[in-house]
Amino acid sequence: MRILQTKRRMFQLNERKDFKPAISYLSMKPRKFSPGISNFQGHENHRFSRKIGVLVFILLISIFLLAIVSAANETIDEKAFACLDKKVKNNCNKLTTEQQIFSLMALADDSSIQSECKSSLIGKQKTDGSFDTNIKQTALAVIALDYTNQNTDKAVDWLLTKKKTPDLEWYLEIDSSVATSCTLNSGSGPKTITIAEDKKISGNPGTCFSLAYQNYWLRISNDCLNKNITVSCDKDFISTLLYKKPTTAGGEDIWYVSSDTKAGSSGAKTEHQISSYCFSTSTSCDYEASLWATLALSRTDESISQFTPYLIAYADDNNILFSSSFLYILTASEEYLSNIVNSQKDEGFWKLSSNEYYDTALGLLAVPNSEASTSAIAWMEEKQGNDGCWNSGNIRDTAFLLWAAFPKTPASTSGTTTEDDCESFNHYCMSRPECEIVGNILNNFDCQGTSLQVCCDTPAPEKSCSDKNGEICSSGYECSTSDVSASDTEKCCLGTCSP
Repeated sequence: MRILQTKRRMFQLNERKDFKPAISYLSMKPRKFSPGISNFQGHENHRFSRKIGVLVFILLISIFLLAIVSAANETIDEKAFACLDKKVKNNCNKLTTEQQIFSLMALADDSSIQSECKSSLIGKQKTDGSFDTNIKQTALAVIALDYTNQNTDKAVDWLLTKKKTPDLEWYLEIDSSVATSCTLNSGSGPKTITIAEDKKISGNPGTCFSLAYQNYWLRISNDCLNKNITVSCDKDFISTLLYKKPTTAGGEDIWYVSSDTKAGSSGAKTEHQISSYCFSTSTSCDYEASLWATLALSRTDESISQFTPYLIAYADDNNILFSSSFLYILTASEEYLSNIVNSQKDEGFWKLSSNEYYDTALGLLAVPNSEASTSAIAWMEEKQGNDGCWNSGNIRDTAFLLWAAFPKTPASTSGTTTEDDCESFNHYCMSRPECEIVGNILNNFDCQGTSLQVCCDTPAPEKSCSDKNGEICSSGYECSTSDVSASDTEKCCLGTCSP
């Protein structure tokens, strides 16, 4: 079971061979001398003028060289922000929806651009709350507007109307250290089953269930997916929901254990309800739309547990969308962190689709302030255009990379407030799922320098290297990927150790 060198341009005046000095007829006339005025004074004035000319020339050269040095010292993000600013400012209403969204997030610290792009974006919202009647665009708009402290309720409500039931198979496992008799109830009356010492199930579980997986589990009927299921046993027990994709010819069955695992003492009851959804504007699930919609809901404090099973089960089929990046943000599972680190190219970028700039931005979103992000930013510096942008001046990709790598704290505009920096108040920045496990999310604080992390009142405990599914390379061995820190080492290899 697989549960940046600045080029200095030198300008030279080429002497023309046919050049002849101009002759002033005034110079052919006899000089006139005024009484009491020394002839020497004229020479001094001439010398003084020449000195002034030389000084002006030196000053101009100094200014020119200073400009060159300043440009050379300009950082990667400063050049990129300047490039994007030129393309967006006073032009946001002419951009596509996606360009507006990413530009709004990247340039949110500029109140005038924020106001301009936000106004242009909101102007595209339809009466039903959607943007372009498109799930991905609406989800992105929700993320951008929420990032700039704009109410997104109407757009979120529209997204939730696009939920669909995905094609997943669900199972119930009941485990006990000893043989036990259990009662199941899904609304149509209690049904009794027996679980033997070898964990096999016997008896009549009722119409909502059928014996499965060599009688170790119970398959839950699709007709009962949204029903409340109760389990009670005469011995201490654990009940767990599992799921998988439907079996395909020649395909491999991969089972996933849901987060819905509950323990009950003898005579006590556990309750389960399967709520599993994806997003689509048609009858079948749209995986990319579901990724962005779930991320948007997470950003706005909506529960996302009902959407993650579908995303997890179909992740391997959608690697081209960099599903691991989304799932690490949404679940904080070390499995997805390993996938992200292992899929990073030696040069520092990510490329799972045909666009390495877009994919690198996705990777940076998931692993900010890490060794992997440092490598990615170094690659960005190498690939940065002379104008400061990326991908031949592509607005969306440049804005996305800037928001992911160098996020700015949004400026306060009319009707909004600026949040305090989380870590300045001795709180902790981490992913949303990590905080939900260890503490409480502090919504009045902002995690500056990260795009999607939340402020938590409790620090996340550092996991060991083995808990991160990594290993500590022996002396003389190197890791095939970037190292990550762990509780027992600063160099935990999530790839392969090799000599």
